[in-house]
Amino acid sequence: MDMDPDVQRNRIAWEAASQKHNREYQDLLLQARGESTLLECELDLLRPLLEAGLVEKIGEENLYPRVRDAVEAVKREGLTESASPA
Repeated sequence: MDMDPDVQRNRIAWEAASQKHNREYQDLLLQARGESTLLECELDLLRPLLEAGLVEKIGEENLYPRVRDAVEAVKREGLTESASPA
């Protein structure tokens, strides 16, 4: 069965927009990982979680991407006693 031409054009436009969004999101993640530093209030929130081992219990794969990146940054910077730099 052939797709209606209007529906097909609409689908192509939505797919292009989706791909653009994904590319830009990946670019923003790379930028955040490479350029941004954590605010002191973010570090204050993350330290107790890392020191108590809660992140390991939850599983890093279950964290929101921004939180996962922040946890990795804290570990990389060695800002807790139990977190070792990667």
